[in-house]
Amino acid sequence: MLLKLLGRLTSLQYLKPLSTLLTLNLKTFCIRQIKVLLDKGRILFSAPIEIGPAVLMKELNRCILRRSKPENSLSELFFASIFGVAARRDKNNKNSHKGFDFREAICFLEEEFGPVTIDSYGPLPTGTWYGNSQVYFWLTRRTL
Repeated sequence: MLLKLLGRLTSLQYLKPLSTLLTLNLKTFCIRQIKVLLDKGRILFSAPIEIGPAVLMKELNRCILRRSKPENSLSELFFASIFGVAARRDKNNKNSHKGFDFREAICFLEEEFGPVTIDSYGPLPTGTWYGNSQVYFWLTRRTL
């Protein structure tokens, strides 16, 4: 339907965080979106960074807002915040960012669909994921 209305597109923007798509849904989503892109068309993604020092503040914020216990154990928080080792991911929970590793998602997208170019990290202008809570990147459609 979208293809009939607009023709083929050069870029799309995905507004939900990438972590809400499980691997199977991510593949299905990308297959559908790539059909409406021109060769070398791109999709802009945002993804949470659940590793590095920012994960401590994010976890504290979630506990306060939800008035609940932390999703991550103390050892998971320690390894995620200091060493960049993502916590174990709950495969059935689409409402949680726990254990989401944006680096694995980028590798999956590159293997399945085409090159990924990191646009920026936020909110700090450090140029690296360490200390930031969000990553923005482009997936470029592989030429057929």
